[in-house]
Amino acid sequence: MKKILLAMMLVVSLVAVGCSSVTEMVGGGKNAMEDPATITKIVDSLKNRDELKGKDFYLFQDVNFSYSKDIGNVISFNVLKPGTEDIVDRYLYRRGTWEVNPVKITGKGDMKDNITPIKGINFDVLPTVVKDAKERAKDIEGADISWSAMKFRMNGSHEWWVKIKGTRKDAMATYSLDGSFKSFK
Repeated sequence: MKKILLAMMLVVSLVAVGCSSVTEMVGGGKNAMEDPATITKIVDSLKNRDELKGKDFYLFQDVNFSYSKDIGNVISFNVLKPGTEDIVDRYLYRRGTWEVNPVKITGKGDMKDNITPIKGINFDVLPTVVKDAKERAKDIEGADISWSAMKFRMNGSHEWWVKIKGTRKDAMATYSLDGSFKSFK
């Protein structure tokens, strides 16, 4: 019996060491949409991946953020592969690990109109805009924010979107990239 118990403890220890944290692995941890240190840690872990480390790279069209107590942070970054003009990979952060998959590009748009350099984005703004959106949504019954995104527009404008889901009504708050309020509908 002791051998089985020791073996189970060893397996749990190895799994815990292989993950960024046990709480992130099981879906806990802090919500990156609300905690600047968490979003910084996640973005830095993307920038420090072997294929991206030390390189200037671009994000394609959008970045999506979601959070649930069961899963934790789920964040997808569409990254234009450094050194290419049309190869995009989706980096999906979930349960403290990264998954990379190719993105099929369709449409006739110009790639340069759909990308923005990651170094030009202050991700620490996200918790500020989510906090503001929560305040604006205080009159929405059952208001919950479980999704937000940064969208890149073909006209060169970029926006933070924060989706509020309510019991009887939903809303969307939009902000400029610097966090300036734009609209609440």
